[in-house]
Amino acid sequence: MYKVILNCSIICLLIIGLKISCLANKSSPPQDSLLAPHFIKKGPTNESTIIRLPSGVVKIFFINRPGKADKMMSIASSDEGMNWSEPTEEFTLPGEAYYANQVMVDHNGTLHCIFHLYSNGKLGYRGRQLDLWYASKPAIGGWTQPKKIWDGYVGSIRGFLELKNGTFLIPMSESDTARANRPIDGSIDYGLFQVITLRSEDGGKSWQKSNLPIKIPIESTQVTRYGAVEPHAIELKDGRIWILIRTNKGHLYETFSSDGGRTWNEALPSAFVSSDSPASMVRLSNGKIVLFWNCDQRHDDPRSYANGGREALHAAISNDDGRTWKGYREVLKSAETTAKPRGDRGTAYPSAIEMRNGKILLVSGQGEDPSIISFNAAWLEEDGFRMNYPVELKERFPLNLNFPMTKTGRLSFVVTIDKGCGPLNLALTDHFSASLDS
Repeated sequence: MYKVILNCSIICLLIIGLKISCLANKSSPPQDSLLAPHFIKKGPTNESTIIRLPSGVVKIFFINRPGKADKMMSIASSDEGMNWSEPTEEFTLPGEAYYANQVMVDHNGTLHCIFHLYSNGKLGYRGRQLDLWYASKPAIGGWTQPKKIWDGYVGSIRGFLELKNGTFLIPMSESDTARANRPIDGSIDYGLFQVITLRSEDGGKSWQKSNLPIKIPIESTQVTRYGAVEPHAIELKDGRIWILIRTNKGHLYETFSSDGGRTWNEALPSAFVSSDSPASMVRLSNGKIVLFWNCDQRHDDPRSYANGGREALHAAISNDDGRTWKGYREVLKSAETTAKPRGDRGTAYPSAIEMRNGKILLVSGQGEDPSIISFNAAWLEEDGFRMNYPVELKERFPLNLNFPMTKTGRLSFVVTIDKGCGPLNLALTDHFSASLDS
């Protein structure tokens, strides 16, 4: 038996082939299993959107893909996400869609839905477009006929919000056909995409584009060269709008607008380590912000899928409108443990709401991993962690203990090594790395 005490900055402890009892940080309360994330059911498909109706019913919207991708579908729950209806058709699409959609409920209870449809055209990527479409549904009545509001190749849509003044804002990425290939003149490579915002001041009847696009130089050593893509926005208490942007540079980038999304500051690296994956935020009723993103890195293969992978989805919480954060904990892990040669996969593309009982309900995941989970936001604010976790030697699978982020802390654990135990690996990291990372 060995007892080890470490003082360090920690998020994850990777332990293979042993029995363990561990305690992180002093004065740690026993972990409340009711606070921690728990799996409810498999999600309907990739890139779903979750909302709460004024009636209290929760709905998850999704495209019928795999399939003809010609319908906007939904499932509903009347008991805070514990039980769900069978899929129901919301409305028929006037074409073939991709997965992405966003649905927003405005202050009048009207539903507003955006999605994109394939078409052919010169404004897209190598002759193919993903145009942006819009439909709405008043509190009483059916869905309006969908209408196209943007021509071109729109990247995956990750946000749709109503500002305090009633303005609708869609942060999105658009392709620049002039940048379809790498520059050969030595100029800066901004990749194929740039971020813009669409604004509507008349409830979705008309839309205006932001003045200047947001461009971010790509990391040329990586596999992809998308550029600035899949932005997510939230309105801060001081009236500014904050956007987090997916990049291939190892961090989410951020930018701010002080004029309702008409103009934006230069995009700069945020404090959030990230794989090449998008983020999402939700404002809680108590004013706190919860952020979801893939805080993944891959050290044995820097050019791996998504520039670090999507094996885990992480969450952090801010009590001061984004200035400082706590948590940085895994809320969803991928069931896929081995790399696949092609195809999107993992835990990315989150969408979340706060339920009436104060818990957070989340739908996220790609490929074989779409999942609906629930957890209490207080779990992200724990300053200690205690658990007993026996692992049978014969199982020989990695055990990831996910502690709250802390600059300093005390980790004490007791290791009992059984007879016949093979090589023992202990690893502490300050962010998530895939367990198959050599």
